[in-house]
Amino acid sequence: MAVVTAGIGLATGAAKFFEGRDMQKRAQSMIDNFEWQDLTNPYDNLQVSTLGANLQTEQANINTATSTEALRAGGTRGLVGGLGRLQAHNINLNRAVAADLDQQQKQIDYSKAGQEARNQQMIEKRQADELAGYGHMLGAGQQMEYGGMTDILNTAGYVGQTEFGKSIDKVFKF
Repeated sequence: MAVVTAGIGLATGAAKFFEGRDMQKRAQSMIDNFEWQDLTNPYDNLQVSTLGANLQTEQANINTATSTEALRAGGTRGLVGGLGRLQAHNINLNRAVAADLDQQQKQIDYSKAGQEARNQQMIEKRQADELAGYGHMLGAGQQMEYGGMTDILNTAGYVGQTEFGKSIDKVFKF
């Protein structure tokens, strides 16, 4: 009976030892072949919309032409008095259009930067979690290997304490 128990103990210890060693090799291979992730930024290709600015500029040009014709019809006095105000109005309108375009560009830049930060955090967390899992697998494999070795040694100690072990000692006179 002791021989059967010892055989089972040695077999399970050896199986655990080799399974742990195999697990360690798989984990190390996964760590060595780990591929770093790269996320894209959906805001990278955004552009400022110039449609509204073009429409405003076109409408301003039409209004300027119409107003200039009206001032011309009013004679020199009307032309001299109204042309400055018309030009000031056009300058203000162009500034408003430029400010709107600048605001759009700032919003795009802000969105890009925010997404880059989120992507970086996401990548770092994913990679840290994945590598930690491989590290746990490596540790579990080491523990399994050491556990198998302990089982083998304990079984050998058990065999030594049985009548079978004592009879082996007598044969070899340890």
